[in-house]
Amino acid sequence: MRKKELDGVIYELEDIRKKYEDKYEELINETDMKCKRKEYWKGGNMLHTGAYCPSKTVDMICGNVSRGKRVRKEVKVGYTYFFDDNDLLIRADSKDESYESIKKMVEERGEEIFPCREFIFYTSNEMHTVKFGYGGGENEVEDVSKCIYKDGYLQEYILYINILDENKGTIEGERYIFR
Repeated sequence: MRKKELDGVIYELEDIRKKYEDKYEELINETDMKCKRKEYWKGGNMLHTGAYCPSKTVDMICGNVSRGKRVRKEVKVGYTYFFDDNDLLIRADSKDESYESIKKMVEERGEEIFPCREFIFYTSNEMHTVKFGYGGGENEVEDVSKCIYKDGYLQEYILYINILDENKGTIEGERYIFR
């Protein structure tokens, strides 16, 4: 990807972040109301969106990484997935190994903590995700992703990680060619 193209991608992902950054409570209420079904998964925390990570390669490239295992009940470490009446994934709540220790520290300060929450939005041929980190009052967007589909096949997957730190933001991208 050339610099000009990369700058355009970053600009577009920043626009997505800005569109949703102050809508945390609204997004929770909206997805809670639209949710018709939930799934619980244990593990998968190394992958963006866990079991439903759009990447076709990241779990193959990163050794010993699993998408997790579906379970019957909510777990301490893993994901809760929310689906709408069209069976589309609309939200993914995740807790990793650090959640319980962070929760204890935050609660000792008299604050509340929530799981990481990733909200998923669809257009005709794109999917965008916006991930809020463990939050009390701040509820800041940590990651943004964009997927482009053509004829039902994933063509491009871009994940913008750690966007809160201007000096350390990372872009991961994958392009696929289907013949």
